[in-house]
Amino acid sequence: MASKKKSKYDESVVDRVRDLISDRSAYSERDKDDIDLARSALSGWGFSEDDRAVRGNKPEITVPVLNTWINQVISAYTASPFGVGLENNNNQVLGKIFEYAQHDIVDISNEMLQNMLGVGFGYVLIETDIVNSDMGWQKPVLKAVDPRKVIVDYCEDETLSDCECAIVVDIISKKTAKTRFGLDDYQLRGNKDILSAYAIEMDTKNQCSISNVYEKVDGGVRITKIVYDNVVEQTTWPLSRLPIVRFYGNDCWIDNQLHYRGVWQTIYDLWMKLNYSESEIQARMATCPSGWWYGDPKSIAENPEAFATGADVNFYPVTGWDKEKEIGVQLMNKVLGLAELEGTSNATMTMIQNVLGSITPEVKANETAESILMKKGNAEATVNKYLVNLKNSLKAMGDVLLELIQVIYDEPRTEDGITIPAIGSIEGIKVSVDDGPIQASQKGRNLQQIMAFYSMAKESNPQAFN
Repeated sequence: MASKKKSKYDESVVDRVRDLISDRSAYSERDKDDIDLARSALSGWGFSEDDRAVRGNKPEITVPVLNTWINQVISAYTASPFGVGLENNNNQVLGKIFEYAQHDIVDISNEMLQNMLGVGFGYVLIETDIVNSDMGWQKPVLKAVDPRKVIVDYCEDETLSDCECAIVVDIISKKTAKTRFGLDDYQLRGNKDILSAYAIEMDTKNQCSISNVYEKVDGGVRITKIVYDNVVEQTTWPLSRLPIVRFYGNDCWIDNQLHYRGVWQTIYDLWMKLNYSESEIQARMATCPSGWWYGDPKSIAENPEAFATGADVNFYPVTGWDKEKEIGVQLMNKVLGLAELEGTSNATMTMIQNVLGSITPEVKANETAESILMKKGNAEATVNKYLVNLKNSLKAMGDVLLELIQVIYDEPRTEDGITIPAIGSIEGIKVSVDDGPIQASQKGRNLQQIMAFYSMAKESNPQAFN
């Protein structure tokens, strides 16, 4: 029997990946379940199979309260996004390269903010694309990663700065795996997939998974590609942290473990109450009587024939019976309990709006100057928390981007006829993120307060302003 050919790669990583998947299985599965729930609700399907088991075959109305709110937040952020730049930088080439990445940074921050507000978190991978394969030249690329396809080791920092290992899953065709990596049918058998326990959705007959493993090692970060259990690529980058950054929403403790969730988690119970109310209204409207009917409500069970409809008879519900006149009194609305249900919906909607708060500081109609001056901006707290978290993650992403630029621009090159020298040392250069939308929000509130103060002063001493 021929012995197995010795690999040129460190294959012990396969066992470490298996252990990591096993250790983080319960945590990752809970995240995946909640991501699916959030995405379903935000897509207009707010009822789960458990809800249907309770409600039966009834109409389902999912009120898009969060979609509108999230779109408004994204629109407000786009108008005044965070700017990511460099401090203490005298290297013009580095500045130009970083400036060139600004468009990608704005796009990725919009996408991540939507993830943070929606499902609660997202990941950005800072990787490279080939510019010149003959020369081995590369350029930095920011790539949003589906959070369902990321497995991270235990770490304390929200942005993963102290994370020792992370796995990013890709799906490719088996044909590509054979031609690109030289694998055969035996190596691509399903029982050899180290991700089988993680339940990645794919066409197992024609597709296979790739585990992109990022590990902290001596000298930097080792990146390993594993197809099923076959190590097919391995390289090391001299980076101080993993090139993947988590963009995180609200802290949420589940089973004594810290997870991150979006706004939907905060209002979910109220949202479902609203959906139930609106669905019940639709159900009653769809099944309500089409005409008037008369009869003593007490007689329904005893004499159902009294409510039979004929060609010339229409029935409407009554709440009482006049024995002398033999007619129904206090005729109810055709849709039983409609007013009560609408009242519940309106009250629930008000509570949801109070939880979400306003996106930007707004002056209410007929609001007094004294009220404006006493404002503490509590209504903006929901949005600002996510913006602060976004700013922290953008700073971490910029730090990795700066390091990676130094790594890949380590020698002179010519692109599009332009000579680009090696970057050299980045010591002392720091990444900075401006206040962006947070500053705009504060300026808006300050302007309101200045105008309110002016109004109060003018009322107290009008002659001084003439």
